[in-house]
Amino acid sequence: MTVPSLEIFRNVAEIRLPLADVRFLGAVLRGPAEWRDGVGIHQTLIRANGAKYLRVRNPNTGAPAGAGPLLEAVLDKMNSVLRRLNVYGYRHYHAFDGWMRRTLLDIVDKVVLHPDTVARGVMKTDAVRQLVREARSGVKDHDDLLQALVIIELWQREMAIN
Repeated sequence: MTVPSLEIFRNVAEIRLPLADVRFLGAVLRGPAEWRDGVGIHQTLIRANGAKYLRVRNPNTGAPAGAGPLLEAVLDKMNSVLRRLNVYGYRHYHAFDGWMRRTLLDIVDKVVLHPDTVARGVMKTDAVRQLVREARSGVKDHDDLLQALVIIELWQREMAIN
């Protein structure tokens, strides 16, 4: 579901990718593999452009972005224990249910149930509305299906433009 998720973010949700500089990425990818074998480039960029961000915690390890290998290893173990204990703030993707019931369902309304989409008659609108109602109320989990419907519609729109 990663690629379809990226499609939603590329087309519907507002996101920012400050390090998505095509020339920079090209240079890094043409360089030796050792350049990409750690966090050195990442830390150097942050240090040069906003050192205070080196204190921001990595949600995967619990370590600040500027941490060295030893501190990162220790905090990663601690982070794993806290995540397994379901401690708030350490559960990976702890807000997915909230995102599903609000943002994704709003995107379904905006994209799949948009009047132009409905007018094409490709999807069974009443069935989609029922899925949304069930998901909003928590009766049934339809996240994968609803996300797929959004992706299919976005791809259809893209194909119509090209």
